[in-house]
Amino acid sequence: MSTEQPENSAAPAAAPAPADGVFGTPEPQQSGANKTLIALGAGLVAAVIAAVVYSYVVKAGYDFDLDKGEVSITRYTYAAIGVGALIGAVIGKLGGRNIALWIVGAVLAAVAILFGELYGAGLAADEMTKGEVSAFSIFTDGLVDNIKGWADALTGKEWAFLVLGPLAAVAASFKLGSDD
Repeated sequence: MSTEQPENSAAPAAAPAPADGVFGTPEPQQSGANKTLIALGAGLVAAVIAAVVYSYVVKAGYDFDLDKGEVSITRYTYAAIGVGALIGAVIGKLGGRNIALWIVGAVLAAVAILFGELYGAGLAADEMTKGEVSAFSIFTDGLVDNIKGWADALTGKEWAFLVLGPLAAVAASFKLGSDD
């Protein structure tokens, strides 16, 4: 008797490739509520970080000569689009197609931009007065008057960029949220 196998006999089938999870188990799906809360939390963290970074960008635009008493301001309001896009990207990627989250992202972007503008001016005032005026005093000493003065000093182009920031948040959320 021969120990050779016939040529057309099938080889044993290979084991199926494992699923996405560990040891072939499927990945657990996040519930809608968990996904929303994670997106909100991450969006809030992104808004705080973006607002602080944006405030230092705003502060960088202030140039003052204390000897001559001159202050010149270069506004980098186009960076507001980046603030909105960052917040929108985080919310869109984690929140998916939830339109309510996109709107929350736009609101977070608007608040982050306003905080960044005001806190940046406060940082500049703190540096200009050599610490006599606190950077946070812009929020505690006549906040409404400070916001009115800030708004009156803006040009049309600067307003356009400040409006484009929250719109960039919605656009980034839409783009990344629709890719699910």
